Amino acid sequence: MVKDSVGTFITKLIVMFLTLIVGIIINRSLGPAGRGQLAVIVLIPQILWVLGSIGLDYANIYYAGKSREKIPIIASNSIWLGLGLGFTCVLLVSLVWFVDTLIDPEADRFLLGVPKYYFLLMLLTVPPYLVAYFLDSLIYGMDKIHVRNIKEIITNILLLILTVIFVTDPSAKAPFVHRSFGFGLNLGLYGATSTQLFWAFVMMIYSLVLTSRFTKLKLGRFDWAFFVAASKHIGFYAYGATAATFLFHRIGIPIITYFIANVHVITVSDLGIYTTATNITEKLMFIPGSIAYALLPKVTSKSPEDVRRITIKASRHTLMITLVVVGFFSIFIKPILIILYGKEFAGASYPFWYLAPGIVLLSIGRIYSTYLIGIGKAFYAFYFSIVTLILNIILNLILISMMGINGSALSTSIAYSFQAIIMFLAFKRESKIPMKELVVPCRDDFCVYSRGMNELWKYIKRR
Repeated sequence: MVKDSVGTFITKLIVMFLTLIVGIIINRSLGPAGRGQLAVIVLIPQILWVLGSIGLDYANIYYAGKSREKIPIIASNSIWLGLGLGFTCVLLVSLVWFVDTLIDPEADRFLLGVPKYYFLLMLLTVPPYLVAYFLDSLIYGMDKIHVRNIKEIITNILLLILTVIFVTDPSAKAPFVHRSFGFGLNLGLYGATSTQLFWAFVMMIYSLVLTSRFTKLKLGRFDWAFFVAASKHIGFYAYGATAATFLFHRIGIPIITYFIANVHVITVSDLGIYTTATNITEKLMFIPGSIAYALLPKVTSKSPEDVRRITIKASRHTLMITLVVVGFFSIFIKPILIILYGKEFAGASYPFWYLAPGIVLLSIGRIYSTYLIGIGKAFYAFYFSIVTLILNIILNLILISMMGINGSALSTSIAYSFQAIIMFLAFKRESKIPMKELVVPCRDDFCVYSRGMNELWKYIKRR
């Protein structure tokens, strides 16, 4: 557990650094308004990535750990379902958009001035992304976490290279040195869209190659009976929870877009600033994410006593580390924003401050959610995610009209906190673990940090 957590933690750090550079290039090249437009055209494809998974990712993880003999079937099903579901999603969204434009000739206003074909290009990322996502979940379920980590680093390096080439504005000032970038084709939103499309296909090919190393790919076979059985066993609730949680995190963007297009109390630049703040909070969530990522295969395969012990430690470490990191960023967020993105993004500090308390609580909530999913109680995550999604929508509609983008951040933070509390109550009911053991650090925790630093040094030396 420590080795996997440290490896994943280091991977997330590297990926966070790479995506940070990508974000700097995009923000400084496009500005707040362009950043807001990019958030709009990428939102629907991101939603389709999640909704189109239909729970197959969790089913893959579960069966790859429990039924090793089924892995070739899982791989074949993943490829065909990824392509089939992906292109179905693209066609359905295109049809809905076409019908909507017939009903409302001004429907394009929701794109906030972005050319329609940019949006259509972004839609084409869905099929390759789903194939890669399904195969990655299979590799994850086989407990090949280190392989998945290496792939994540390499693909994000490629994303950075593509962004540098196609998006960079040579006249934009780089952070720290305050000099122009001096390179890049400066293709703006078109460059960002083309980069995402090419990157999605590379990820799919990479996942196919990796999967072929661990199992024989039988591309001519599709086992419908196994797919139905797998989905019924764990996929539905986990899928519903994942979809609702994703919408829960992203719901502020379409609501803000609605206010921009119809009410005109918020600008596109405000959306870009809000998106910058939420992107930073998502990067901070790599802490509980890396621990939960390493925890799930253990929960599905270890004994109940081992699971209890591992979960207690994961909860305490997640809370302590998240408190330190979020506290640091809360103090220095404004100068960090100015240095990295420029003065025009300094306003993102206010949404961040509203989001910070919710981030801390949700961090340990993710550990409890992972435990419940791992023991086959994914229905908790499903129902709680639906409830908090509805709560977040209601609060956004009320508070955005009163406080602008800060209202959306406050709404999300309240919903984060509520979800963490009810997730803890469900976890306590199932595990019977006292709250003190979950949140109060003990002497052994600091020994873990010492071992973790040693593992970190060994990992760096190996790589």
